This record gives sequence, structure tokens and C-alpha cells, in this order.
Amino acid sequence: MGFIKQSLSDVKEAEVVPGEREYDLRVVSVTSKKSKAWEEAGNDSDNMIQLVIAIEDPEFPDASPIFENIMLTRPDDGDPKTTTFNKMALLKQRRILECLGVPYEADGWDPDDLIDATGRATVLKVEAEDKNGKKTGEYRNEIRWPRLAREEKEEGRSSGSSNVVATKGRARRRG
Repeated sequence: MGFIKQSLSDVKEAEVVPGEREYDLRVVSVTSKKSKAWEEAGNDSDNMIQLVIAIEDPEFPDASPIFENIMLTRPDDGDPKTTTFNKMALLKQRRILECLGVPYEADGWDPDDLIDATGRATVLKVEAEDKNGKKTGEYRNEIRWPRLAREEKEEGRSSGSSNVVATKGRARRRG
């Protein structure tokens, strides 16, 4: 194999941004995946949506992208742990969708709507841990998704009678 000509002189590591600050965010990639534990348990279907999210801040043009996993609900097996998992998964889904202005309906949402979605949220700087839970001395960023606003009963969302849900000015009609 011969010499591979590549321009490597300007390459540098992505930057972990300061934490406890709000940043503008943009989804740059959406992938359906299986978690390792789900796959090891013998499941064939994907159980999460992985997002790659860019921090868009002129002060940090080389900000490290953030990987965010959106867990999907598990089939209801009557186990209280499954019920709790599903409630937390749905809460996180809705927090992310609302923050990014992605339309959703009472019974679901389309992952394709996440591509290029934008929003603003608090980004944290956290120390990474190895697989044994020991701090590594390396840092990464995580997103603290905004809590849901307390809401009055909204037409369509609470009654289930409407087939349109609008979020941050965007609406989507099913069918």
C-alpha cells in the first residue's frame, strides 16, 4: 500500500464546552439502534434512537458533539419495573421533542422529524467513568433537557379527539 495523501495539519480534538450553561443545539444524525443489554438478551428489534447533537456556539466552533440515546418503551409484561422504565422513557422522549420543537401526537412521533431540529438547553460538563464506575479524568458534555411546562388541558392532547398536535409553531396532521 502506498502513501495516503491527507491534509492532517489542521486536525484537532473536539472541545468539551463549559457546563451549566445554555447552548443552542442542532440534531445532526438520527439512528435506530439496539442497546448492548437488549441485544445480549436476545432481542432482534431496535430499542433506542441515537442522536448526535451539535452545540452551535461561535465561542466554541470545535465543540464536541453530544450522543443522546432515546430509549423506546418495552412491551408491557405486568412487571412494575417495566412500567416505571416506560414512564421514564416517555417523559424523556417528550422533554426532548418539546425542547427541539419536534411535532408529536398522543400515540407517537416520527424520528425523521428530529433531523436538523434545533432547540436550546443546559449543557453539563461531566467526568467520564470507565465500565467499573471509576472516574477517568476525561470529560464530556451531557444535556439536561428542560422539564415539561405545567399545562392546562389542551384540545387534542388530553382528550385524544384531535389528530393534530402543534409544537413550537409546527403542526403535523396524520393520515
